[in-house]
Amino acid sequence: MFDDCMKQILKEFNETPRISTHYLLEKLAKHSKQKIQSRLRRLLKNGMIKPVPNVTDMRRVFYRLATLEEYYSTNSNVSDDELRLLQKNHKEKKKT
Repeated sequence: MFDDCMKQILKEFNETPRISTHYLLEKLAKHSKQKIQSRLRRLLKNGMIKPVPNVTDMRRVFYRLATLEEYYSTNSNVSDDELRLLQKNHKEKKKT
């Protein structure tokens, strides 16, 4: 389920708490715009990331990693891979 592009996107969330699509397009230049947007949509649909309004420009949105509680509340059947990756990301965030 997690390809190289999605793993890199989740890695960026560890380094930056709020990310825009534009930021990801710059950081992950080797991947196409369509691929990055597709992975963001998949992460949103699965509840792994949440949208955050951009108060300086309401046409744009930031994304943040969902908390474990938010993720559990939206997903009753969580795969082991998803759970391990999300827990790993939250543990790394707490260390910094």
